Amino acid sequence: MVKLLIISDTHDNLAAIDDLIKCLRAGGYTYDSVVHLGDIISPFTLRKLINELDAPMIAIFGNNDGDKSLLKSILPGIADPPVVMELGGRKTLLLHGFKSPEMTELFVNSLANSGAYDIILYGHTHVARIVRRGSTLAVNPGTVSGYVSGKRTFAILDTDKLDTKIVDMDQCIM
Repeated sequence: MVKLLIISDTHDNLAAIDDLIKCLRAGGYTYDSVVHLGDIISPFTLRKLINELDAPMIAIFGNNDGDKSLLKSILPGIADPPVVMELGGRKTLLLHGFKSPEMTELFVNSLANSGAYDIILYGHTHVARIVRRGSTLAVNPGTVSGYVSGKRTFAILDTDKLDTKIVDMDQCIM
């Protein structure tokens, strides 16, 4: 079994990252790896995430990430999306987004309908969403920062069962 902590759109909000850590501890959430779906922004945020989350991290760039070469020096595997990889024995597509939030959803829904992937993980819209289309699971963890949507969320995904939970950080650390 592989449990993934899926986060996106941290946007240098260090207070929100501190709350993420508190929520993970308070909720007893466990995970084997972290997947960050873009818009980390700055190297200091990436360092904090790596140090605080204390698990192997897979990350892709978003549309707002700053010094990509410095981010890459901290996490050499960070890449421009789309990235296709196997996670927990599942063919997985990692995306940030595609132009507008509406276009991103259309794009993800089309890919999910194709059945080409077991899992599609994406961000950018700042809205948490779990959708099943045939044998494909598409997950947007929302945003850790809370920017745009006003909700601070992350997801936990069990790749064996394809069980996914969206966690509202504000409910978790009240």
